Amino acid sequence: SLLTVPLVTPHRKLLGVIQVLNKEEGVFTAEDQDFLSRAGNMLALLVDNLKMWDDHVAKERLSHELTLARRVQETLLPPLSPDFLPGEFKAYYRPTHETGGDFYQLFRWGTRRVMLLGDISGHGLHAALQMANARSTLRGLLFQERPVTEWAPLFHRLMQEDFESGNFLTMLFLAIDPEFRRVEWLSAGHEPFFLWDSLKQEGTWHQANCPPFGIDLGQNFTEAISLTVPEHGLL
Repeated sequence: SLLTVPLVTPHRKLLGVIQVLNKEEGVFTAEDQDFLSRAGNMLALLVDNLKMWDDHVAKERLSHELTLARRVQETLLPPLSPDFLPGEFKAYYRPTHETGGDFYQLFRWGTRRVMLLGDISGHGLHAALQMANARSTLRGLLFQERPVTEWAPLFHRLMQEDFESGNFLTMLFLAIDPEFRRVEWLSAGHEPFFLWDSLKQEGTWHQANCPPFGIDLGQNFTEAISLTVPEHGLL
């Protein structure tokens, strides 16, 4: 003879069955079925609680790892030095998720100051790791003080090799000459930036002048565009 009862949680979720075979004396009775059903309910509750605990522990571990990853990511962001640029200068960084592909970078480039604003497609830990790799690669290329026509195509090819299919990096590159208030810029698919003249009370939006890095859209990286920031300007 055969007796089978379901393992059902209090939320009516079926986890499996208990099956017993060949009772030693006689056949299975209604009392046997009731006893096995009660045992099955207790076992289902225990299994369900253990699974929920495992899920909780996994979520806590992931949350802890993402928190650590965010702290590491934030340590990669440069500190704001008061003498980096004349005038008032501020930076604010807050990713949508615990970690992400957004970054900014500041460093001296000969007599000029370079500002980079970048965003790698996607969110989370994977985008953060790609961001760290892209930032390191770009920093190495720029420290050689190559012109845009040299470092941009090379960086683009390296990102094509590193990124998964469909991933890309948008970025705004600004090379600032603080003495003459001249800015050379390149925007690879990044959000437009705004230059405001507070004396004239007028401003100009500057749109991206080439596609993003890392995805083949027929990029043609020409010389950076040059502009002058007004004496009372806001960029």
